[in-house]
Amino acid sequence: LARRRLSRPAIALLDEPAHLATTLLALRASPLRLERRTETSALVACALLDADHVPSELGFDFLRRGAARPYAHSVAGVALAMALARTLGGSPPGAALGVLTHVARDAAGGPGITFGWPFSHGTQRVPPAAYHAAIALSAGRVALRRSAPGPPRRARGSRPARGPARSAGRSPAPPRRTG
Repeated sequence: LARRRLSRPAIALLDEPAHLATTLLALRASPLRLERRTETSALVACALLDADHVPSELGFDFLRRGAARPYAHSVAGVALAMALARTLGGSPPGAALGVLTHVARDAAGGPGITFGWPFSHGTQRVPPAAYHAAIALSAGRVALRRSAPGPPRRARGSRPARGPARSAGRSPAPPRRTG
C-alpha cells in the first residue's frame, strides 16, 4: 500500500477502522476497570474526530488555516470532546482518551498535528518507531492478561452475572430470612 497512491475515500475507509482499533487496543490494555460508558465515549470520540476534515475536503479551510491537520486534532479538540460528552451524558475521560489515541496515531504518520493549538501553531510529530513500540507493548499487555488465569475484568460498579456460583466448588450462600 505504501507504494500505491490511494484515493481520499480509500484512505478514509482504511483510516477510521485503524483509529478504532488503536483506541480499542488502548482500552483493553488499560490497567483500570473501565465502565462501558467510558469505552463507548472513547470509541465514538475517536471515530467522530475526523469529521473535522469534511470542510477541508469541500474546499473550506476555516478549521485548518494551512495547519497540518484541522484544529480539533489538538488540546482544544480534547476539551471540546470532553464538554460534548458531559453534555450528551457520555464519559468525559473516555472522550479524551478517544481523541488522544486518534491524535497519537496521526502524529506518528503524515504531516503531524498542531496539538498545542490555540496556544501554539507549531507542528508536532511522534517518531513512528515510538508509536509502533507503544502499540506492541499494549498488544503484549493484552495478550498476557488474556492468557493469565483469574476472574474476568468487570467495570467498577457493575454487578456480577446472576446464576450459579462459579467459584472453585463453592455454592452460593442460602438467602437470609428476615422478619
